Amino acid sequence: MPKTTLLCPTDFSASGDQAAAYAVAMAGQLGGWTVHLLHVHHVPLHDADINAPHRAGDLEAALQKELGSRLEAQAAALSTGAVKVAAELTAGVPWREILAAGDRLQADMIVMGTLGHTGLARLLLGSVAERVVRMSDRPVLTVRAVDQGS
Repeated sequence: MPKTTLLCPTDFSASGDQAAAYAVAMAGQLGGWTVHLLHVHHVPLHDADINAPHRAGDLEAALQKELGSRLEAQAAALSTGAVKVAAELTAGVPWREILAAGDRLQADMIVMGTLGHTGLARLLLGSVAERVVRMSDRPVLTVRAVDQGS
């Protein structure tokens, strides 16, 4: 059976957590799939800024340790006997890094959360999920956050 991978970007938000849980549940039902969690530390940069961090190793040590710990804890909490959850930390422009990881991992699908911004809020804030959906050459499943307090 060929290796199959779900890439699941996470920003540690409720939306990202729900998407990760969905990816693990889907991987468990499909059997033999790996979930690859990816956290991209957003570095607002211009392409010409050679001093900006471009990978996790370039981040300040305390920040790198904190983010790595959060990501490893999330991967450990999501791992089950049936589903392997890997974790990766990087830095850069999130949508670019997500697409690059999808290519590098040869992910079968990207599963990611969306906050569900519409109209002016989406226009002003931009949307990582929207850019990934538009620019990915692989299937992208977006999981809209559901308020669990209601």
